[in-house]
Amino acid sequence: MGKVPHAPVWSKEMQGLPSAVNSEREYAAEVVRETGEVILWLQSRLK
Repeated sequence: MGKVPHAPVWSKEMQGLPSAVNSEREYAAEVVRETGEVILWLQSRLK
């Protein structure tokens, strides 16, 4: 698995969080959602 682009900010936030696993999943879901929005936007631009 590669590192996500926002790793420095993410790991700083992670230090203060009690449940690392849940935070990691939420963060990953957020990245996937944002990536999906960008892909949809690009597709609409290319039509």
